[in-house]
Amino acid sequence: MDRAGWRVVDITTERVAEFLAARRAGGVKLDTAQADLRWLRHACNLAVDAKRLTRDQVPTIKTHDPQNVRTNFPEPEQLAAIIAALPEYLRGVVAFAVTTAWRIKSMVLPLLWQHVDWKRQFVTLPADLSKNKKPVKFPFGPLPDLKRLLERQLASAEHHASDHVFHRPDGHAIDYKVMRTAWKAACRKAKCQGTWLHDLCRVGARNLRRAGVSESEVMKLGRWKTPSMFHRYDIIDEQDLNNSVAKLAAALQTLPEGDR
Repeated sequence: MDRAGWRVVDITTERVAEFLAARRAGGVKLDTAQADLRWLRHACNLAVDAKRLTRDQVPTIKTHDPQNVRTNFPEPEQLAAIIAALPEYLRGVVAFAVTTAWRIKSMVLPLLWQHVDWKRQFVTLPADLSKNKKPVKFPFGPLPDLKRLLERQLASAEHHASDHVFHRPDGHAIDYKVMRTAWKAACRKAKCQGTWLHDLCRVGARNLRRAGVSESEVMKLGRWKTPSMFHRYDIIDEQDLNNSVAKLAAALQTLPEGDR
């Protein structure tokens, strides 16, 4: 289906449907194809706002909610087994990601020492590296384990003259593809296949929520822009549900028998 040279005013609702069908026939996943449609809809809305198009010239573009909620992520004992199977220089990356709920590819691996404020004891991801184009801050002072991790990384970085907080044994930046390959191998060795690197964000978010951190505070720490994006991580699991019902049971036991 050749769409080169189409004018926006020539894109009708029927052609949008044809485009989606062609993408699906080409083996593209539904969520991916509809992401393209969301970009097209956004572009059309911008054109209307700029008065380059009228609303009746814009096609009807319907999309569904993404079906990309993850429901399988490692429990603490599984994660410990995976970390133990990783090369030593990658273990700190995982520990940092789990503690902060930050994305490894776009937030953890790009960190430089200039982003670490030892005096204020904050790690700050600058806006140009943040997905929502706003700086993201995480305090490490209240967390001795995280502070010690950064101190170990600094000692290694000084030895290798590395600008990167997390680096290879030779001091160079860690390639995400290399880490992903090592992660898959570690998962196989630990018999935890089906676990993704990106699941570590969800593990971190779950840990923060279990610690009593409010949803809004977790969103600030982990760079989620909207509640819907945060809820897509589906961090409430069976253990959390059991704990919630246990609290209900304990509360009911304090009531007089006739009020239960």
